[in-house]
Amino acid sequence: MAGENGSEEISVDRDALARIATELQKSAQAVAIAGAELQKNDFGPQHAGANYSHQGDEVAEGLANILAWLTNWQTATNASAQQLGGDAMSYATTDAATTQALRSVGQGIPG
Repeated sequence: MAGENGSEEISVDRDALARIATELQKSAQAVAIAGAELQKNDFGPQHAGANYSHQGDEVAEGLANILAWLTNWQTATNASAQQLGGDAMSYATTDAATTQALRSVGQGIPG
């Protein structure tokens, strides 16, 4: 929304940012658990059978790719959660400091 002087006003819902960060952290944990469970399920040519070792290799490669994707997803989600959580705290700290500074300035003005 443009202000009277042409500047843009920005409003940030710190509580919403904190909630989103918490939900992202939960999501990152769930993905990490899924990756850990996937690692428990070893499969390769030795499991595929004597005539299917090539297919066993392909399944093993596919599982390794899925694990890598899950790890990347978990890492990115966790990083996003940390950034948003930090932003929420930063906004709260900045708002508190600005409020205090404005109150200090206002104390010297005769009413």
